[in-house]
Amino acid sequence: PELDGIEFVSALKSSDKLARIPILVLTVLGDVETERILRNLGVDDFCPKNIQRRDLINRINRVLAGAPMHV
Repeated sequence: PELDGIEFVSALKSSDKLARIPILVLTVLGDVETERILRNLGVDDFCPKNIQRRDLINRINRVLAGAPMHV
């Protein structure tokens, strides 16, 4: 990829046209520092890649509805 996750989110959130798009990150990483950086950039939620389908759908729906996410 040309951009890593932090670069991608930073570019998306710095765009006037795209900044309001909700972002849910699926990750295998448990890197607390990366999660902190991405949350500061405006990521709405994080999920492990092995998340159950029903849980993922619920979290997507909450992100789209603007509800508070898991911390």
